[in-house]
Amino acid sequence: MLNALEDGGYSHWTVFSTCTKSCGTGVRFRTRYCNNPKPRFEGNNCSVLGEDRQTFMCAMNPCPVDGAYGHWSDFGECSVTCGEGVQERRRQCDNPAPKFGGLSCEKLELGSDVESRMCNKGACPVNGGYGKWSDFGECPVTCGGGVRERNRLCDSPEPQFGGKTCEEQDLGPSVETEACNEQPCPAHYDANRSTTLSSDASSYGLGAVLLQKQDNDQWRPVAYASRAMSPTEQRYAQIEKEALGITWASERFAQYLIVLKFHIETDHKPLVPLLGCKNLEDVPARIQRFKMRMMCFAYTISHVLVNGGYGKWSAFGECLVTSGGGVRERNRLCESPEPQFGGKTCEEQDLGPSVETEACNEQPCPVDGGYSDWTEFSECTVTCGGGVHQRTRDCNNPAPDNGGQNCERLGPAMESEQCNVKSCPTKAAENQGKASDEDDEKNKADKKEKRDAEESKKQQEDGIKENHEKNGDQEKDGNKDKPDKKNRKDSKEKSHLENLALYQDNVPQFIEFLALINVSVHNVFLRVKRAFVLQARQSPSHTRKASDEDDEKNRADKKEKRDAEENEKQQEDGIKENDEKNGDQEKDGNKDKTD
Repeated sequence: MLNALEDGGYSHWTVFSTCTKSCGTGVRFRTRYCNNPKPRFEGNNCSVLGEDRQTFMCAMNPCPVDGAYGHWSDFGECSVTCGEGVQERRRQCDNPAPKFGGLSCEKLELGSDVESRMCNKGACPVNGGYGKWSDFGECPVTCGGGVRERNRLCDSPEPQFGGKTCEEQDLGPSVETEACNEQPCPAHYDANRSTTLSSDASSYGLGAVLLQKQDNDQWRPVAYASRAMSPTEQRYAQIEKEALGITWASERFAQYLIVLKFHIETDHKPLVPLLGCKNLEDVPARIQRFKMRMMCFAYTISHVLVNGGYGKWSAFGECLVTSGGGVRERNRLCESPEPQFGGKTCEEQDLGPSVETEACNEQPCPVDGGYSDWTEFSECTVTCGGGVHQRTRDCNNPAPDNGGQNCERLGPAMESEQCNVKSCPTKAAENQGKASDEDDEKNKADKKEKRDAEESKKQQEDGIKENHEKNGDQEKDGNKDKPDKKNRKDSKEKSHLENLALYQDNVPQFIEFLALINVSVHNVFLRVKRAFVLQARQSPSHTRKASDEDDEKNRADKKEKRDAEENEKQQEDGIKENDEKNGDQEKDGNKDKTD
């Protein structure tokens, strides 16, 4: 006896395995076995029924992406317009940018995002500045008033690399003059004119001038003389120095005075009675010697006021500032001679100021650069997954100038920080959201169709019920009219016509109801079909076989067909039942008519 062939059949699918990846995109699969039943007696195996293994893509949370630097930008502008400055270039942590919790370039210690190098824009212009004044030169005249000069050079520093000269900066003159030897020049000696000898003694030495009265009553010098004192003479008391000065001056101008009566003027009042008296006993010993030397001259002596006179200017002091423009001073004292015995001071004689100033170090001071306020942060480089945005500030508050430092010492000119670090939505989540929206739309459409079908069914039931009520009323009316045979006949015919009219009125409603059912079934079919297509598109993998889709489609078609046939049959049964009731009522009427 030969055994019948038995083809193999697949078991149920196993549960899907876990995803092969813990993050990112992986694969999961399920299997089924050819053991339900196993192929026997050379029956076909299950390969003709489709594959025994299905794989699907699975999307987990995105894997962390560590950041990496992109290419360096070009070097920016030099931080200065002249001299040595700094250039910077930058790179962004965007190749890729850190996402999904990945580490930034800074945390990975991949190096700095800023690189700098020195830049030289050529020497900066150096404006000139004056040095110190030289000493005054020799006076060009010995009397009568002359002018002497001193100068200063524009060499502290010299103007260089296009810098301005001292004159261009209006720093003042380079040459200064002053009056010198303003004493009148000696007049010609005339023995017939009144003659006066004036002398003075100071720590510097001895000085004397011989004066004669001119025709205009002005006294003019005739001769000058001066000498230093010996160390011994320097130790004399002041009154002795004054006596020494008069004695030496008289002997110095002896050629003019030896046979002439002249007058001596001294600014040392105590000396007047000592040299003017005739008794030597009342004169100190050293003064006696000077008086004895003067005995060969015919003179008178008197005390005169001594007005003050300025000495030489001191050197200029140090400048009060090193740059930016300052002032330095020099002074002179009213000590040549000092005002004595009621003489006028230099200020009282309006001989000029005792202090003189001049500008110094007017070259601009170095200005160190300062940063402006930070700008607002720029837009983030990404909308999700972790990006970078930046803000900057400029070295212009103030800008470095005159060799001042740039802003690098104050920190960076650019700041970066992470932004939008939240994870980006996955493709599966997007598809799931779309599918959920489509399911909501489908459910709303199904509910509306269900409501329409229920309303149509209720209208049909109301129509049948109304027909039954009319038929019952007509039957009662027929029983009342039995005594009158003709009236019963007319009433029966009228009832039959009304029933026929009602039946005709209900037929379009039944047809419309059947059309609605057909449209609903067709709509359900279309929605089911769209659902399968949508599921196929949303699936991470398109490896499902067309046979599975066809099976689902066939089952859906069969179910729809059965539902349509059942609805159609119910409608036909309702119409048939209504016709039978109307026929029974008609027979009863005919029976009554016969009676």
